Amino acid sequence: MVHRLVYDYLIDLVNPRLDYDVWSCRPGKGLHAALERTQALLRSYPNAFVWRADIRKFFDHVRHDELMKAIHQHTPSPQAIWLCLEITDSYNRLASKQASKQASKVYQLVT
Repeated sequence: MVHRLVYDYLIDLVNPRLDYDVWSCRPGKGLHAALERTQALLRSYPNAFVWRADIRKFFDHVRHDELMKAIHQHTPSPQAIWLCLEITDSYNRLASKQASKQASKVYQLVT
């Protein structure tokens, strides 16, 4: 629920800065609209090709300090910045905890 509130706040700030053909998690930019846009582009450019990409565990690999720098740069609300930092840090703590559990399981298998 909190993530959705943060999304609803940030989307108005970020959306105008994104390239038109970024389709993920944007209002009015669902799968059907992306397919229609792709078909129109392919009709206009018949020798073109399409590359669809979805990066697995994207948030795991984003530099969270750079993400927070960008949020801070484009977000006028100190409360929103604080909340984004809390979310990012909690994710880091959770990922660290999960990595520790995995390492513990591996250690138990080896010993």
